[in-house]
Amino acid sequence: LVQEIILGGFLIMGTQTSTESIEFADTDGGMGLVVRDVDLTEIPSEEVVDLYKRKLAEYGVLVFRDQQLSEEQQIRFTRAFGETTGHPVPGIGGGSVTDEYDKDIFYLINDPEKENEVTKRDPGDGTLGWHTDLEYMPEPQVYSVLYGLEIPSQGGETEWCDLTTAY
Repeated sequence: LVQEIILGGFLIMGTQTSTESIEFADTDGGMGLVVRDVDLTEIPSEEVVDLYKRKLAEYGVLVFRDQQLSEEQQIRFTRAFGETTGHPVPGIGGGSVTDEYDKDIFYLINDPEKENEVTKRDPGDGTLGWHTDLEYMPEPQVYSVLYGLEIPSQGGETEWCDLTTAY
């Protein structure tokens, strides 16, 4: 299993305060960038966050591979980009494993025994249909942060679409 975190809508060893050592690489899919050799367990500096925001504005998606984050670390990293709002329907994502951060962490579980309102919309092939995350809200969120905990070696891809280019 491979663990990765994706920020779209985003690794750094130790406390990353300088943007000079951050390396980016193209993704295999043509959209977005892979951020190499970073550790998201530490809060990035403002300078690093600004760099990530610029790259997101240009490429749409940043992928950070090989991460091992607790819920608290994931939320801390996410909040470096602004205040979180959580999902507007409590419990729709299955809640938090610890129930401590249930408004900020949305679990998407592909397990028929743990079916919830989201997985009920699965078209039958283990995927959710194309959608945008909460864009219908009066004040849509700027970023979505996905943290894949169990990703199969084949399949299970998260697909992104550049709606600006499509338009």
